Amino acid sequence: MASGRMMDPLVILCALAVVGSAYAGIGSIVAPCSACKAIATTLQDRIDKEPVRNHLDMRHRLDKDGKRYGKVIDYKESELRAVELLDGLCGEMRTFTLVTLNTSVMDGVVLSRSHHWEAIKTAPGNGRPQQRGEEDARQKQLESYCGRVLEEYEDEMVDALRNGKLEGANATVKWMCHSLLQSCPVKAPKTTALGSGPPRKVKEVSETLEENVGVDWSKMGAPGQTGFKPLADMPEGPEKDALLAQAAEDGAQQAAGGAGGAAAQGG
Repeated sequence: MASGRMMDPLVILCALAVVGSAYAGIGSIVAPCSACKAIATTLQDRIDKEPVRNHLDMRHRLDKDGKRYGKVIDYKESELRAVELLDGLCGEMRTFTLVTLNTSVMDGVVLSRSHHWEAIKTAPGNGRPQQRGEEDARQKQLESYCGRVLEEYEDEMVDALRNGKLEGANATVKWMCHSLLQSCPVKAPKTTALGSGPPRKVKEVSETLEENVGVDWSKMGAPGQTGFKPLADMPEGPEKDALLAQAAEDGAQQAAGGAGGAAAQGG
């Protein structure tokens, strides 16, 4: 058995599989957390811009005395409202693009990259696909992913809309990406190990990942660097946080892909 704090990679994969299992049934996509947020924020925007609607009067029948009877339903609690909010939602995924940025570079060698979906109107030009055909293909992937999400979780989403679970700032992202799909890693507060600095938030999985994930410098050809450098040896900062987040997302995506492949072979 290995000594020290090093953990079996299989343990890490199993832990990440818990995250990936939630969306294994809808297939994988690059950067699943930001993909989910693209869908959720678009839906939230639709909710926020809803016009005021009257109650739905379902009293279409007459009793023996000629009086109408039936129900008067609050529009916000109606299935009609949910259907109208979800209708055409995935078509709006064409307003997003996949941004790829170099998160770590040493001596001109790219050590790591990050990927995330972002609205075209705010996406940095240097991170977008250079070819229009490539960007169009990526947008189709996001649109298709959105369609699979709605097909798989239509009942849950309709119920959430009818019961007011998606009301309030960021409510849709929290419910959809953290609770329903579980495609975004959950953050937990943690204080610094040394010194008396203020608390900062890190990924819950970071304690495991930082011991086993890093850069194999010998394969990257970085001058003067050899062997595996664990993230635990890196100083705290945005670069380390980006690598940890990307490692968690990549691991979850691989776990989801593996589960999907196993299911396909079993079928």
